[in-house]
Amino acid sequence: MNRLNVGLICLLILLCGDAQAQFAIYTIDNQYKAVFPGRPQFGGETGTGDQKYRSYNYTDQGNGIVFTATYQVGKTRFSRKDVPAAIHYYVSAYAKVGNGIVTSYRNQLVDGNDSAVFSVKYELNGTPIRKYSVVAYKNGQFFQWAVADFETRSSMSAEQIFNHYLANFSVN
Repeated sequence: MNRLNVGLICLLILLCGDAQAQFAIYTIDNQYKAVFPGRPQFGGETGTGDQKYRSYNYTDQGNGIVFTATYQVGKTRFSRKDVPAAIHYYVSAYAKVGNGIVTSYRNQLVDGNDSAVFSVKYELNGTPIRKYSVVAYKNGQFFQWAVADFETRSSMSAEQIFNHYLANFSVN
């Protein structure tokens, strides 16, 4: 193989090997919208009755980033004044289930809905996982979108992706 061919192959690897994910807004079961780098796949349901949740996810294998969208299928009504406490409880329970620690938390309106933007740190087989999430409450349901990375393995920052695309999260 001559030097020109080797040079062209190296150039192609440099140009294509570090390709950025192509992000788009996807509608989840006609309930809400969130950004993913590809069509999210149904991940299943958990819970029963009013506490049943449906999940969708997409794993960007090339960059080591995991995107999830989870929403409550049933409805749990809270008075307006109890919604912030209910959201806080949701976040605490969410972290506890995965033996995680909430590393940041702030209440805010997202798309006009009471919400919390938060991050959780987990560990999986000794590898730290950082998950950046938003959870919104509307009409008796919780809607969550999250972006996670593996601290030592991901080539992109879940935090930067999450912060960049948070404005595209909306509940119908």
